Amino acid sequence: MDDIVSVVLEASAEAGYGISVNPDATISSLVSQPDGRPGPAEEAGVGAVVGGRVVAVNRVTVTDGSSLAAALSSASGEVEFWIERPQLRQQQQQ
Repeated sequence: MDDIVSVVLEASAEAGYGISVNPDATISSLVSQPDGRPGPAEEAGVGAVVGGRVVAVNRVTVTDGSSLAAALSSASGEVEFWIERPQLRQQQQQ
């Protein structure tokens, strides 16, 4: 489906997965490494979906920031994020 993108990220100790999310699991920004290098999400090209919402992690449905945190708490290694593209989200809100 073109409206949902999948990206596999592995957390770094300093920047986590490299995304910052709002309470509704919308990606608000990318997080860089403390030394200024790109974080995992930026390296993976997630910048194109800033403003989109995380809808699943490792195929576990995410409804908000709390369910995202719960899904990530049991994850390790590479994690697959399913992200609803921002333009679809904007169309649904109109």
